[in-house]
Amino acid sequence: MIRPIHILHLILSFLLIITLFPACDQKDAAVSAATEAVAIPAALQAHTSGVIGRGESIYVQFAEAPEGEAADLISVSPATKGTASMAGNTLTYTPEGNWAAATSYRVRVKIAGEEDFVFSFSTPERRAEVITDGVYIPKGGTDLQITGRVVTNDASSTEEVGRLLSAKQGGKTLDVVVEAGVDALSYTYTVLGPDRGKSPEPVTISYDGEKMGFKGVSGELSVAIPASDDFRVENLLVDENSDGAIVARFSDALDPKQNFKGLVTFNTAMNYTTSVDGNLLKIYPKGDNLGEVNVTLTDGIKNTAGVRLGRAASWKLNLGRTEPMLRTVGEGAILPHTGKRLFPFEAVGVQAVRIELVQIFANNINQYLQDNSLASTPNDWTLRRVGKIVVQERIELSSLSAAVNSSRWTRYAIDLGKYIKDEEAAIYQIRLGFTMEDAVAGCEAEASDFGVSEPSDEQDDFSVGFTETVSKFGDYYGVYGYYDGFDWDDRKNPCMPAYYNRDKFITQNIISSNLGLIAKRNPDKSTLVFATDLISARPREGVRVRAYSYQQQELYSGTTDASGRVLMTTEEAPALITADLGDDVAYLDLNSGDLSMSRFDISGTESAGGIKGAFYTERGVWRPGDEVFLNFVLQDRQQRLPDNYPVEFVLQDAQGRVVERRTVLPAFKSGGLYPLPFTTKKSDVTGNWTATVNAGGKTYRCPLMIETVKPNRLSIDLILPAGGLSPGNETATLNSKWLYGAPASNLKAEVLMNVSERSPDFPKWGDYVFLDPARELENFGQEEIFSGTLDESGNSPLEIPLSEGSMPGPLYAGLSTKVFEPGGNFSIDNQRIPVDPYAVYAGVRLPEGKWGGKRVALNGGSTVEVGTVNTSGEAVGGRKLNIGLYRVNWRYWWQDNNDNVARLNSSRHTEAMETYSATTNSNGSASVKVEVPRWGRYLLRVCDEGGHCTGDYFYAGYNQQEGDRESASLLQLKADNPEVAEGQQVNIKVPTSAGGSLLVSLETGAGSIEQFWVEAEAGETTISFEADERMVPTVYANVSLLQPYEQTTNDRPVRLYGTVPIKVTDPATVLTPELTVADEWKPRESVTVSVTESGGKDMNYTLAVVDEGLLGLTRFRTPDLHDKFYAKEAMSVRTYDLYKFVIGSLNGEFGKVLAIGGDGGEMDDETQSANRFEPVVRHLGPFQLAGGKTGRHEIELPNYVGAVRLMVVASSAEAFGTAAKRIPVRQPLMLLPTLPRVLGPGERVDMPVNVFAMTDKVRNVSLNVAESAGLVNVGSNNQSMSFSAAGDQLAYFPLQVGDKTGIAKFSVSGSGNGESASQEVEIDVRHPNEVTSRSSTVAITAGSSETIAYENFGLPGTQEASLELSSLPAMQLDRHLRYLLRYPYGCVEQTTSPAFAQLYLDKVTELTPAQEKERRMNVNAGLQAMRKFQTSSGGMGYWPGDRTPHPWASNYVMHFLIEAERAGFSVPQDLKKNLMAFQGKAAGNWRSGNGDYYVSSRQRTLDQAYRLYGLALGGKAEIGAMNRLKGAKSSLSAPARFQLAAAYAIVGQKAASADLISGGETDVKAYRELGYTFGSDIRDMSIILEGQLAAGQDSDAGKQAFRLAERISKRNWLSTQEAAFAFVAIGKMSEVDNRSLSADFTLPGVARNAVGAKTGIYRIDLPTEAGSGSFTLKNTGTATLYATVVTSGKARAGEEETKNENLVLSVTYTDDDGNAIDVSNLPSGTDFVANYTVKNPGTLGMNYRQLALKSLLPSGWEVSNDRLSAAGAAGEEGSYLYRDFRDDRVYTFFHLNRGETKNFALRMTATYPGRYYLPTQVSEAMYANDVKAAVKGRWVEVSK
Repeated sequence: MIRPIHILHLILSFLLIITLFPACDQKDAAVSAATEAVAIPAALQAHTSGVIGRGESIYVQFAEAPEGEAADLISVSPATKGTASMAGNTLTYTPEGNWAAATSYRVRVKIAGEEDFVFSFSTPERRAEVITDGVYIPKGGTDLQITGRVVTNDASSTEEVGRLLSAKQGGKTLDVVVEAGVDALSYTYTVLGPDRGKSPEPVTISYDGEKMGFKGVSGELSVAIPASDDFRVENLLVDENSDGAIVARFSDALDPKQNFKGLVTFNTAMNYTTSVDGNLLKIYPKGDNLGEVNVTLTDGIKNTAGVRLGRAASWKLNLGRTEPMLRTVGEGAILPHTGKRLFPFEAVGVQAVRIELVQIFANNINQYLQDNSLASTPNDWTLRRVGKIVVQERIELSSLSAAVNSSRWTRYAIDLGKYIKDEEAAIYQIRLGFTMEDAVAGCEAEASDFGVSEPSDEQDDFSVGFTETVSKFGDYYGVYGYYDGFDWDDRKNPCMPAYYNRDKFITQNIISSNLGLIAKRNPDKSTLVFATDLISARPREGVRVRAYSYQQQELYSGTTDASGRVLMTTEEAPALITADLGDDVAYLDLNSGDLSMSRFDISGTESAGGIKGAFYTERGVWRPGDEVFLNFVLQDRQQRLPDNYPVEFVLQDAQGRVVERRTVLPAFKSGGLYPLPFTTKKSDVTGNWTATVNAGGKTYRCPLMIETVKPNRLSIDLILPAGGLSPGNETATLNSKWLYGAPASNLKAEVLMNVSERSPDFPKWGDYVFLDPARELENFGQEEIFSGTLDESGNSPLEIPLSEGSMPGPLYAGLSTKVFEPGGNFSIDNQRIPVDPYAVYAGVRLPEGKWGGKRVALNGGSTVEVGTVNTSGEAVGGRKLNIGLYRVNWRYWWQDNNDNVARLNSSRHTEAMETYSATTNSNGSASVKVEVPRWGRYLLRVCDEGGHCTGDYFYAGYNQQEGDRESASLLQLKADNPEVAEGQQVNIKVPTSAGGSLLVSLETGAGSIEQFWVEAEAGETTISFEADERMVPTVYANVSLLQPYEQTTNDRPVRLYGTVPIKVTDPATVLTPELTVADEWKPRESVTVSVTESGGKDMNYTLAVVDEGLLGLTRFRTPDLHDKFYAKEAMSVRTYDLYKFVIGSLNGEFGKVLAIGGDGGEMDDETQSANRFEPVVRHLGPFQLAGGKTGRHEIELPNYVGAVRLMVVASSAEAFGTAAKRIPVRQPLMLLPTLPRVLGPGERVDMPVNVFAMTDKVRNVSLNVAESAGLVNVGSNNQSMSFSAAGDQLAYFPLQVGDKTGIAKFSVSGSGNGESASQEVEIDVRHPNEVTSRSSTVAITAGSSETIAYENFGLPGTQEASLELSSLPAMQLDRHLRYLLRYPYGCVEQTTSPAFAQLYLDKVTELTPAQEKERRMNVNAGLQAMRKFQTSSGGMGYWPGDRTPHPWASNYVMHFLIEAERAGFSVPQDLKKNLMAFQGKAAGNWRSGNGDYYVSSRQRTLDQAYRLYGLALGGKAEIGAMNRLKGAKSSLSAPARFQLAAAYAIVGQKAASADLISGGETDVKAYRELGYTFGSDIRDMSIILEGQLAAGQDSDAGKQAFRLAERISKRNWLSTQEAAFAFVAIGKMSEVDNRSLSADFTLPGVARNAVGAKTGIYRIDLPTEAGSGSFTLKNTGTATLYATVVTSGKARAGEEETKNENLVLSVTYTDDDGNAIDVSNLPSGTDFVANYTVKNPGTLGMNYRQLALKSLLPSGWEVSNDRLSAAGAAGEEGSYLYRDFRDDRVYTFFHLNRGETKNFALRMTATYPGRYYLPTQVSEAMYANDVKAAVKGRWVEVSK
């Protein structure tokens, strides 16, 4: 007998043995998916378990949020670095990288007051399979590729897969490109560039996954490469991945035009279609479960060269049966009941199903719906927080139906009543699945053959301890879990256990209730809720309704009235509405989306609860420097806003930077008129500015075009034929006049056209597609459609070409017109007009799937609606439609875009897989049933008999019957009259059936203003109501038709809905201002304008007089506020209901409208000062005018001839109006001189002067031209001409520009026969060449003298010379400072640097009072300029308007602001405060591995060190962040260490500072960055010097200053940042250094002058009047004196040099057809394109950042601004960051990678006759002077 102690001892010994020696004989131990059942403590609700992916986080859900740090609550074994965080009561642990593969983990969780809780999870072993598809030749090419796939069992990345693969052919390594597949488990690869010759070697694809953790994944694949003359069949197989086509792969690309009927044969009768994809022939057999077939490819098949295959090839294939599968019947979650609660489903290949029911408890539903909808099916982990499994059972299908047929899809239904009768308020998730035992798959294997067992149906009635019911549907590995021999690919094989997983099963939520809910959210804070009975379709009285916030807080509770209605007003937006009555409950989630209205006409202006706003201006475009007269009007129809309500006005320039922000009060107490004028600067950027007003809880925006325009002098009009442009109606009339009224007789004109697709405005067909994807407009660029001469009346017919057969659908024609004056000047017109290439359009509307994408069901197909309309969108019946179905694939982006669907553009559908036909009915619609054979992506094209085709893409849907649910849910409403006046009756007809109920909601911009129920009648029901003042201007009748749930009179859903807009007018909303004014004005006269309101109403108004030449540039329309405020309003009420979740009665299909869009809303500072184009604009007001009164105004006209528009815009609280009059401004004798925008030294101009004799009285005219500034010589300044009758003549005056620059001032006068006229013109004479500098340095020892000579160079007026004396090696600081001040670009770094450098200028060199004043002015200007770079987050963008802060720019600007404030300057405090706050957050959030802007840890750590230094300097030190960075001291670069040391020194931690500096390098090797931190050796040495000074290392700083000076002395150029950092550092050094200098300076013939400076640097200006000069300098000090002479100037024309230094620039000029032209002498009026090609040759081995292209124009040319052109850009261009159009140049900013080439194109016109200089064209890096290219300038001529 063995005593008990011995038995216990034996048991423990046995346990120890099996613990120490697990699975000794197992070669490849796998991770088991099974985990032990562990009871969850009451303090926890759920946790992660089972097998998870390596990148997934683990979760622990507490009942209540625990106390303490997250990291202290959880630990993982084996130890894995990661981050723990708490969100609410959920603890998350995320691994720093990934979990280890094939590993079991134990997790320990601390619970207050209890023992630690331990649970486990595991990760799968990583597997991957490499597959080769074979050779692939894209269509139209000869280059061969190899394609294939990589499939993994756990998430990977393209980079990881890319490292897995390599390829070689012989000794040659081939490139392998990897792309992501449809999910994170699949990838595609392409091997590029295999050689194909007479005897090509095979390509070997090697893969080795062991090093990346893919166990057992290594090997090679060999792909034979066919010889170039060997045309053969490579293989033939069934594509099981997506479309199921039979794919034949050939060695050559096939001829796609051949007919393959008869060339492909089957051993049995078989219908099929084909398509060609390069060398792939895809064969689509028609039919299902075809079994084994023999396929023969005959020898008649040809390749693209016409070579026949030569020999037939045959294959045997299995096109077998459908695998076991389940699918749902319809959508939904709410199951109404009157008896049985039947849940329908369909099955194939199974004889039994397993049911599993998860109950989501009623008191947890609010929590559940926070992140889920009623219909969503979250995972087990989520459900464990709110519910549990309550039912697990096996059901034989024979018990549900006597007609069981496992060989085809059969419908069944389960009665859920017995499961859910006790807890009807709960939500149940029903799961249906099956096992190998349940399947009828024809397999001989059983589960036991694989070492696994069937799930048990039995549940233990007794267990020791707590147990939790676990899902029998398995986890990652499926029903059977992981088993020995598990292969992920077996999930496709029903004879393997891996097949039986949730992908094949059904999961659907169910709630049993008869209660329906409809909610309407108004634009204010009110919500209407209606409760209904789903069974009877009647309103329910007495229903308790509650509203909850997203945080589950109750917001409202109430009870419905007799109409089932309750109105709630809440401070927060309700997220969930609940209702209950007896046993019925309802849940309406307002976060799951409102009813889609995209199929209805609901567009219009927005009205925020009756509050509207609108802008108006006096014109459509302004030049930089103009004043903008902007006004804003706010209407408050509900009188919700207080009197004198303020609005916030924000102005942003073209790059998004905030230029101005202010709060504005209305001009008057009533009327809501807000004047918002502002003035731009001449240096402001061009482009589209934005004005924003925030008022009434809404934001209003107004685009403002700021461009360097010049006013038109001719008016241009295009008269379209009646009915618009359409086939047979293609001729318009081009008309032009002088602004004052005379016809533009015999003037030259040209018209360019660009065509673009137009989304048609067919409100009744809102979600139909009318554009053909197979007919693209890619080849349609700018086209000249007219170039000729207008007739005597200024007219010409204009043919608009309509290429009917090649157009995709409705179009816009962008027309850009120029009409040239005789002297070369031209006026422009740009407009976009609708064009209809077809008289009838075909449309198609595809059904949508569950998640909104276009889908067609796999089994049974789907109904597709098609239609035909005329050009107005009206239905056209009786049209024959041909329809083709195509299989398409997306390939790699560089191959055949969209699978080259352009090849499918035939209306005969020759390559279609299937064709259909249809004829539209009287409503213009028809429908076709479309069936698809396999999963995949398809194109459906519909062609009308008239030639138009349309098409749309879709995916083959899920394995379920999807049907056409959208149309089934729509309710088409028809109003007797779509427009009524107030007081009239509105009648709306609705198609209905008896027994239902109509809920009618009348809705306006203010919300739902009235609701009522109407009983539905058989056939049709009429809804009637009277229009009243509340409904102006738009009322929507929004109707929901509710049908009894089990009605059988139709198969429509239980809820249909629709809406129709009604326009309601009210005469009381119209103001009628009247203008009393003369019909004609004269230049320089004072005119009187009278304004009154004809109806005697009060009004506010503004008055404007504007040049028609300015208005014509943008075809500006006089503002009409009535049209804006009383335009059709958009629907403002959002309607929600739960009917989309109701499971349809088994009598019919249920539907809903799925959103398809439409619901969410569409949503070089210049120094020129000549007033060249002073705008003729006079703006008066605003004024307030009482009813019956008259306002009188005196207006002084300038010296202007042409025409003006007089405009009055009137407003009151409810009414608006406008009046306008075109008034010619002329006199008997008028002059119009013409000059270019600018002039240049040495240029010759033939200035034309148009002379207009307006009456026969004027016979003889004497002309005189004078230039008063002495810059231009007028060769013959007097001319005479004679007129025999009224008319116009042209005189030319030769002008010769001298060598000087400045502002030329011309006066042109004429007189004759008692009449006189004059004009004055100011114009800038500038030299466009860049300033260049030269320097030389002499070192003079103490007591020595030197006579130094120098040579001046450059044009007079541009020459400068200076002498810089320094006690340090010559740094030429004056030269570098001048460069900073001249720098032409405007990014934040280059805007900051000049001002930053001057902060310490007074410490570096002694300044005169005038120089000190200029320094302070420049620094203040720089400080103010910082605002334009600040982003909304507080950081600084690199360019004005950048939305994303640039980290280094933010550091740099913060440093500048702090130093400026310390230097006594006034710093914008709000800007500084916001920037410091941003920097503080950035410092706290900084991590060494983060940083999108940087590419190295050196850059990232320097960025953080600079940030911390700035924060410490500004008194906001982040000590914690400093300590963290100091911990990485050994990895810090020298400048980072010194900046961090400086930060510690500033806060008083001297020891830490000294520790960082100790051993730090102070000499930096030469380097540079063209971006990122913009670093260089000089910048870093300056940082080190500044750090030494901050740390009190003055002795070391002195040595560093000398080293820095030596380094600078060897450089002829410093970048802007180098110069600024050097100035700051040396300036600070000068404060602690006692260096001084003294010398005697003597000019020839001038007395000796003793000079000296305590700063160590002294500057003297040298004479430049002569070509050369000299001086004598004696060093009277005690140390060596460095004397540097710097001369600068602009090179004369022709003295520049061509340069390609580490950058290549070429400039060519072409005509519109791309032919090269010679621009040395062009006739006036010639259009051409300037093409700039910039290449990074890679000589520096780096990508270039922040390059600039400076396109400089000769004075006689004009550039076309493509932002103004309706015809679009000049040509294809590379990407760029920003483009700035100025009068004589265009700046383009861009990046350029190593080896990259970019092309830029600008359209230009040779305009003004004369001889001009075409300046040097320059492209350069903004941070490196050795990255620059220049094309030398030359002289060009423009001839008459």
